[in-house]
Amino acid sequence: MQVTATTEATVGPLMSTKSPLVSRLSNRLGEEYERFSEKMAILSLRFKASDWPSQQQQILLVGCESSGTTAISKLMLRDGTGRFLYEGGNHWVWDACNSVYQRRTTLRDYPRLQIYDRMKIPRFASILDQYVEAYPNVKIVYVLRDPRDVVASACKTFKVTTENGLSDIPWVTESWLGIEDQDPVARLARRWMIFLEQSQKTSGVCYVRYEDFCQDKVGCILDAAKQLDIACDRDRLLQLCDSQASPPSTRDYKPAGPGGWKSGILRDSDIETIQEICGDGMRQWGYL
Repeated sequence: MQVTATTEATVGPLMSTKSPLVSRLSNRLGEEYERFSEKMAILSLRFKASDWPSQQQQILLVGCESSGTTAISKLMLRDGTGRFLYEGGNHWVWDACNSVYQRRTTLRDYPRLQIYDRMKIPRFASILDQYVEAYPNVKIVYVLRDPRDVVASACKTFKVTTENGLSDIPWVTESWLGIEDQDPVARLARRWMIFLEQSQKTSGVCYVRYEDFCQDKVGCILDAAKQLDIACDRDRLLQLCDSQASPPSTRDYKPAGPGGWKSGILRDSDIETIQEICGDGMRQWGYL
């Protein structure tokens, strides 16, 4: 069974108009077509043997949550041909990552990953060494952000404080990483450090600092694209670089950018905890 890869431009040109209603219908039609095509591609895997390691050419974007992965993936990965996979609505990738990290399964147990060309799965930062072994042709982008801003951004996005509500965020309290701290700030700081340390076991990772991205969004994306030898349209970047990456239902405010942690969201004790746990990584990347 042969399945043609979809692109985000597959359906849109068929209804090129400024009408909001037609635009919504076009987007909905495009989404439905992509879902159908994806299901057919997954089905086709049942009729062929998987060769390992896979020779699939992929781009994988990772990094600690609340680091700017959505904004950067929107500009770097949501263009071009092939299928795009993001973790929202695809929670099976969370289970896969957790299991692979704990060595209960391997990536070969999830052949579905072979049908995707571009992926944004932040937590895959924890299993990059295994991923490169299974997919040696993958190009990896790691989005890095000051861990103090990571915690502050998480609080703002979920409308919580470090004292009340931060522990209700699922990826803060997850146990699969083996983090034993009870303090949610400490747990998130250790997650940031584990992801970074795991990524440094893999060669060829393209690191993108969120702070550099905020200073020059187009230039930062083009530099990373050049390093990875992937195509990026400068004109498209200029059109989209200042648009909100997340829908209002997810983030109903404009991100503050670097240094938001200084606004009072974090207590002095929170800052001390983060700097104690993440100090080595922060010094390495110029945050201390």
